[in-house]
Amino acid sequence: MKERTPVTMSTIAYAPVHSSAHAGILHRSRRDFLVAGVLGGIAETYGWNSNLLRMAFILSFLIPGPQAILYFFAWYFMPEA
Repeated sequence: MKERTPVTMSTIAYAPVHSSAHAGILHRSRRDFLVAGVLGGIAETYGWNSNLLRMAFILSFLIPGPQAILYFFAWYFMPEA
């Protein structure tokens, strides 16, 4: 099994990562992850900047809601790329 290395602030790419093998298929990212690759996979699928998506997710905790529960469900149900 390939060893995964987490994304750090010094290795974050600002351009979206496009993978032709997973284009349009929702998946957890193996390359762009900080916790489980859920937000990195969403960013890869839709061509979004993963850092902006992560910041939006963190800011969403200022609004009451089930954000953490949804993240854990996505972690469980989304296939790894």
